[in-house]
Amino acid sequence: QLVGFLIEDDDLVADRFDGKIRETTLHPLQLEDTTAITHDFFQYMISNTDWSSVISHNIKVLQIKPARNIPLAYDFDMSGLVNAPYATPSELTGQNTVRDRVYRGFCRTEHLVNYVRQRYLEKEDEVKAVINDHASYFSEKQLADIRSFVGEFFTTLKNDRLFKEAFIYRCRKN
Repeated sequence: QLVGFLIEDDDLVADRFDGKIRETTLHPLQLEDTTAITHDFFQYMISNTDWSSVISHNIKVLQIKPARNIPLAYDFDMSGLVNAPYATPSELTGQNTVRDRVYRGFCRTEHLVNYVRQRYLEKEDEVKAVINDHASYFSEKQLADIRSFVGEFFTTLKNDRLFKEAFIYRCRKN
């Protein structure tokens, strides 16, 4: 059985949202705040550090009206969730393995970060349903690993101390 993946052309995404893909780099704090935090949480959830909003590595910026800059992430093969045999941790993050989560988002107000936290917690069942809907693509061992790995993310969100250690105290300042 051949299994592949699809990727939507970024210009088609821009057309769908009546926007355009920015060709110039923005400072990460110029990205729409809640959308940027949502993106950064997603990257943390899947334990992906192979991206940079500073140099637009594995991220594009969609500009939609009125002057909203939205990050579009792609290329997740180096993430801990995928856990590809060839995946290696970034030398910049201090990870021992790609499964060690590192929050790479920039510091934002704690109110906004907690707002996104709540949105993720509200979507926990939906995220787990997506995993269950694709269970036939995985062995029992792989499926258990994926469920556990994603479950650890939600455990962090539910625990105030773990959450602050991961997202508030370790956000990027520059």
